[in-house]
Amino acid sequence: LRAAATSERLPALRTHVQTVLAQVLKLPAGELPDAQQGFADLGVDSLMAVELKNRLGRDLALTLPATIGFDYPDAERLARYLLTRLEPAAAPVTVSTLEPIVKSATAGELAELSEDEVEALLLKKLESL
Repeated sequence: LRAAATSERLPALRTHVQTVLAQVLKLPAGELPDAQQGFADLGVDSLMAVELKNRLGRDLALTLPATIGFDYPDAERLARYLLTRLEPAAAPVTVSTLEPIVKSATAGELAELSEDEVEALLLKKLESL
């Protein structure tokens, strides 16, 4: 995962989550569940959720909360969460996460924003014009 290009990390992690989920669900080899289909809709029960958590935790060397399957109820959301745990700096910057900062920020605080954060703010401003 770390060797993958930044743009390929989320897709690789999503595929891994789907693969582990397919194993937990005992799906035929090569069959992956839809990344956006809810775990409950797939028939994941509490024991399966714990097995999913344990396998992912072991594979990724992370300690994961017992409620992970309920907090992130599909492979897409779970992969995004796991990526932020593996690479906190890779958490996507969104305008909604920046607006509270900007509304109350001083010029010095704005100068401390990352390039990605500044880009997100500029794109938001351009969209509003």
